[in-house]
Amino acid sequence: VCRKKIVNAFCVIRPPGHHAEPERSMGFCLFNSVAIGAAHAKEVFGMDRVAIVDIDVHHGNGTQAWVEDKKNFFYSCFESKC
Repeated sequence: VCRKKIVNAFCVIRPPGHHAEPERSMGFCLFNSVAIGAAHAKEVFGMDRVAIVDIDVHHGNGTQAWVEDKKNFFYSCFESKC
């Protein structure tokens, strides 16, 4: 998508690392691969907006913490604590 070889994509990432917070590992997650990918898309490919939808059975606290102070990043999940 970023290199304009295809027009859209849907990525299912497992494990997402969604418990790793910006300043520390948590919940067996060392790195937040979803946050790293989102930051890469913005920095390297100039994405204006990035949406992260977490469909795990529990809250991705690390991803939410990372997105909170970012402009044009969106985080949503299907767990009651979101």
